[in-house]
Amino acid sequence: MNINALRVTHHTLTRRKGRLRVAHLSDLHLSDQTEVDWIHFLVRRVNSEAPDVILFTGDFVKGTKAYRRPKAALRALSKLCAPCGIFAVRGNHDVNGAGGKAAELMSEAGFTVLENSVAEIHSLQGTRVLVGGISSALKQKANVAAVRCMRGKPQLRLLMMHEPQTARRILPDTADLIVAGHTHQGQIHLPLLEHFWLPKMTGGLVHGMYRVHQMNVYVSAGLGESGPAVRFRAMRELAVFDFE
Repeated sequence: MNINALRVTHHTLTRRKGRLRVAHLSDLHLSDQTEVDWIHFLVRRVNSEAPDVILFTGDFVKGTKAYRRPKAALRALSKLCAPCGIFAVRGNHDVNGAGGKAAELMSEAGFTVLENSVAEIHSLQGTRVLVGGISSALKQKANVAAVRCMRGKPQLRLLMMHEPQTARRILPDTADLIVAGHTHQGQIHLPLLEHFWLPKMTGGLVHGMYRVHQMNVYVSAGLGESGPAVRFRAMRELAVFDFE
């Protein structure tokens, strides 16, 4: 693996609710084969963006088998720095992943796992923020009603989910930004066959910024692989959002 193969995308959103920088990560798919040097590189790159908040949209681990040697990767990830918090939701691989301990591993790495719930935080600049998280819909763990309390609220509202299709179930004016993963941007893009590999519950939202029910929805290309450890024309992504 080329540990430097990471695309950083920057997006500016104007919401007049305060200033905030958000880093969005997704789909690490950690396993015993994960190169820890890659995780160290990723952590340094994320921290160099100085985010206020980090959001991780699921698939922390790869598969259901026990993850036997997680300690080095977890220690590296624990160096992620965001003064307002590091939040995560479980993806479909996390529900039973790592021998059923995926959520425990995320917590050990310093992530606050939101299971169909909402947290309120304040940025160092005084911005009031609601962070919501919806669990994997593919594993029938999603409860979109749990984030309806965000609808119409004056705070800056960030909503995490794993499968992009879930965004179509969210009522208008629930979030200022919805972030999702799951698709890997197709992972293997071939000419004239751009959607050669796509998982279920993509909902036509493959990569980048979309508008769903008048809300911004961003789908990350993710950081790891599902199935073969190959990406072609679908580079790993760190997305950074600046609210101004």
